Amino acid sequence: MARRSARRAFIVWGNWGPYHHARFAAARTRLAEAGWELEGVQMYSSSGIYSWSSEAVDGVHDMGLEPPEMQFRPVRTLRTVVPLLFRRRPGVVLLPSYWHWSLMINVFARGLRSRTVMMNDTHAATSATGRYRMAFKAFVVRRFAAGFVAGTPQREFFEGLGLDGARIFTGYDVVDNAHFTAGAEAARAQRAERTAHYGLPDRYLLSLGRLVAKKNLPLVITAYAALRQLLGEATPALVVVGEGDELSALVDQCRGLGLPTIDRHRGEIVECGPGTVLFRPYASYTETPELMGLADAFVLASDSEEWGLVVNEAMSSGTCVIVSDAVGCVPDLCVDDETALVFPSNDAAALTSALERISTDETTRRRVAAAGRRHIDGWGLDRFADGCLRAVESAAKR
Repeated sequence: MARRSARRAFIVWGNWGPYHHARFAAARTRLAEAGWELEGVQMYSSSGIYSWSSEAVDGVHDMGLEPPEMQFRPVRTLRTVVPLLFRRRPGVVLLPSYWHWSLMINVFARGLRSRTVMMNDTHAATSATGRYRMAFKAFVVRRFAAGFVAGTPQREFFEGLGLDGARIFTGYDVVDNAHFTAGAEAARAQRAERTAHYGLPDRYLLSLGRLVAKKNLPLVITAYAALRQLLGEATPALVVVGEGDELSALVDQCRGLGLPTIDRHRGEIVECGPGTVLFRPYASYTETPELMGLADAFVLASDSEEWGLVVNEAMSSGTCVIVSDAVGCVPDLCVDDETALVFPSNDAAALTSALERISTDETTRRRVAAAGRRHIDGWGLDRFADGCLRAVESAAKR
């Protein structure tokens, strides 16, 4: 049996998208500077949540498991991952904590005397409750050698479950800020051409993400209908980008409220003017910064959200953010009326007020966008790389 490599670390995710690749590259460089060899592990070749696809990357072991990561195949997991652990014998393994396959890898890695680091963005408001579930989570969490979490609410939650706060490090949920900044600035420099390319109006408010219940999009549409009553034809359009089970209900809601509605999922190619709701399909990693950069503001009204990486994307795109206080990134990224406009979760009137302010007050819109852009500089790939290194070294000392 090969000896355990004290200076080799694994970072494991289910299915890797652009965020994972960018984080891995930054962390790999930072760990190498400190004498560590970081290798990646992709468990599944497709995602049951996101529409992205992964490409082969140097330093990443692709286990190629099927079906998507939402389903569990324990025998296949054992046959692929355990031999890899035996061959490479990492000193530290970073794992998403609660996935079924993650728990299995955790057991075998620790059996080979590897230290394990928990990666997580859950916080108290998004964690499943119940006496036995919480007891099980505490049991799992306390056995990690260190934690690498998103931000302040996550640190507090896992410290409350019994993981030593001195061994919890933040900066897990970041994006490649430079990608979004560059894409947004390029789109603004060619505004007329890019809005025509996407079939967008001159001014619009943007919602971008999965069309699922927790995103609370019915609230956004209700608030937007009230905004249209206030501003009439001067109302910026509302552009809703994404895929999901809620699409049909959202389109029906718009039409029931008398809002002019265009559904490009169904091939409705109609010019989008002021006061219109436009539904567009999923945006790629390249398209997202352009759509962000051309928008007046980005809106996230979730009533439950672990972090909300799309807020990072909007801020790094230099776009004004309007966000619910139920979103997990708010304590670290969003100061009301400074780096974002924050409204109470599920308060349609408060959201309408924020939309009206941004739609009519260009000075505030530009000021908040600029402050958000400056603030997000401290929450980029460098923060991830630093947090990853600190977690790995903390775990290695135990």
